[in-house]
Amino acid sequence: MSGNREHASIAPGIYARELADRFGEAIDLGGEVGDIPFLRQVLARRTHRAYAAQPVPEPLLRLLIATALSASSKSDFQQATIIRVTDPQKRAALAALIPAM
Repeated sequence: MSGNREHASIAPGIYARELADRFGEAIDLGGEVGDIPFLRQVLARRTHRAYAAQPVPEPLLRLLIATALSASSKSDFQQATIIRVTDPQKRAALAALIPAM
């Protein structure tokens, strides 16, 4: 394989913990996969958020959304939808549906 490093072949379970932690279930890779440290690092990455009690000013919020949707993406197609929920009860109900977030 020109330009690519060969990775030692190991049992498919090498990523089992990272995949289960990320997706909440076992993922069958369908065979052996080499240990690629970068992929393990990506799978193990977590984001921890803390939010200030003060609201974000409306003009800044609009600018942040426009900027986020302007980022490069495959074929210049944004595969994201932004839904703004301001009602605290509805936000809590939505958050309960996705506990890992």
